[in-house]
Amino acid sequence: MDTKRPTTAPTNAPDLLLHGLRAYTSTGVVGQPSLASAQKGAALLDAFESQFARRLDELRKPIP
Repeated sequence: MDTKRPTTAPTNAPDLLLHGLRAYTSTGVVGQPSLASAQKGAALLDAFESQFARRLDELRKPIP
C-alpha cells in the first residue's frame, strides 16, 4: 500500500464519501490555504447561512 498521500484532494474524487478525507490528506487541509482570506471566509459563511435559511424555510412549510 502506498503511504504517500496528496496534500490536496483531487478535483474528481469519487471515493471521497466512501474513504473520507483521510484518503486524500493527512493534515485535513484541502486546497491552497494561502489563497484564503478573512473576506473570502466571511463571504462563504454568508452564502452558507442564506442557503441554509432557505432550506429551513422549505422544511418548515406544512405538507399539503
